[in-house]
Amino acid sequence: MDARMKNPAQVPPGATQALLGLGQAIEQAALALAEQATRLADGGQVGDEVWDAAARHYSETEPAGLLMAIATVNLWNRLNAPTRQIAGSAW
Repeated sequence: MDARMKNPAQVPPGATQALLGLGQAIEQAALALAEQATRLADGGQVGDEVWDAAARHYSETEPAGLLMAIATVNLWNRLNAPTRQIAGSAW
């Protein structure tokens, strides 16, 4: 079976750039959520704007997985800081 077109994402002008932009928006939403969830000194609250931005890009259940991943990374950072363990240095 032959392909109908070489690369469907490049057929409409600017489609590749639009897809790349979408990926950046999703990544920025996840990073903003991680930043606000991590900064306990700022109250540890995630603002409505940040939560709504993440909700636009993820299903209803995906933010729970994202928050678990953020919490896991934060756990390792919280354990490494007081014990002066540099992540990845002794692995």
